[in-house]
Amino acid sequence: MGYDIHITRAEEWSESETTPITLEEWIAHARSDPALRVDVIDGRADSTLPDGQVLSIKVKGLVAWFGKGAEPSRQPLAWFSWSEGSIDARNPDTATLRKMHEIAKALNARVQGDEGELYNADGQPQASRDPNAE
Repeated sequence: MGYDIHITRAEEWSESETTPITLEEWIAHARSDPALRVDVIDGRADSTLPDGQVLSIKVKGLVAWFGKGAEPSRQPLAWFSWSEGSIDARNPDTATLRKMHEIAKALNARVQGDEGELYNADGQPQASRDPNAE
């Protein structure tokens, strides 16, 4: 089981549909950032499992993050997906949380964990619920 972190404009990430980041906004932002690559806008993503079976899931706004100056041919550092007005990452490390904060700032949003905690520009949880806190 994973722990999701969300980029949201809502007071609580679970209410992201009330003040959504649209799929179109997310894709436009991802295309403007050379460290990001849009893999799926609205479709299916397939992955081959170790036993040879193929896992196929329906996804929207699936974007890979490669870091600064990264070659697109290597493995992404993280994956972001869009869902119901928020952009999500599962079990992000500190570097990914920092990138999420950068994305959130550009989209006039904030970074919030499943339990409601907010993350600052350093990728650390903050005591305040002020989205502008650094």
